[in-house]
Amino acid sequence: MGGGVTKPVAHAQQPASEVAGARVSPPDVKPSMSGGGNEMAAELFRLENAVNENGINALQARMVVQENNALLSRNRGAAMGNRALCTENTDALFRDRLTILRTWGWTSDELRRAYCDAMVHREKIAYLKHLAGLNTRTLEITLAMAGVNASAIEVNKRVMDTNEEIVSFNQAYIEENAKWLDEGPVQETPTAAGMEEIVQQNRAELAELTSLAVADKERVHACLDAAKINCRQQAKNAKMIQERAKKIEANRSMIQANQQAVASKLATSY
Repeated sequence: MGGGVTKPVAHAQQPASEVAGARVSPPDVKPSMSGGGNEMAAELFRLENAVNENGINALQARMVVQENNALLSRNRGAAMGNRALCTENTDALFRDRLTILRTWGWTSDELRRAYCDAMVHREKIAYLKHLAGLNTRTLEITLAMAGVNASAIEVNKRVMDTNEEIVSFNQAYIEENAKWLDEGPVQETPTAAGMEEIVQQNRAELAELTSLAVADKERVHACLDAAKINCRQQAKNAKMIQERAKKIEANRSMIQANQQAVASKLATSY
């Protein structure tokens, strides 16, 4: 008895729930057969949140951009109105200048009349020079606007292509869903090897999509920041346009006062 070999005592294996730090598996389902397990589910949940957040921020950026477009259109209309008023003021100023010169030149002094003619020609040249400069700048602006239009057309084409991609994606899933309803989602008997292949594909796709979501987050925030900066600049431009309109109105009042003086000069020159 004393010299016998002592056999090791077999201890009962503890259930997974009693092992410190062990993950509790669903009933009757082994961890290796859970299609990726809770870790995959958590990663997918975080990815869904990131993608949804990027989508919301992208829509917010689009709203700000569209607001900028509306502000830009309004500012452009107001600026064109200012341009028309400025041009009318310029025309009135040169008419007044030529009238003043011709009134001054109504004399029997031949030299004075010739001098007046030379000054009239000089003023006409100055006016034409001013118009030529405006024409050059107008052409440059028009060319820039043509470039903007081309960019807008390209953007619209990309929107159309994206819509077509969504339609094609939906159509493919409609057809596949119909097939699943008729034949089932899996045509062959499920196997552990087949499931593991899907799990590995899911992990690879998850890693790639996570990287994409991180990159998109940075781009979305950069886009939103740029859109907000443009919005603030549009507000500043609108204020400048309003202030310029007031100056144009003030100039118009002074021109009208000068025209009254020119009219009085004409009345006493005959």
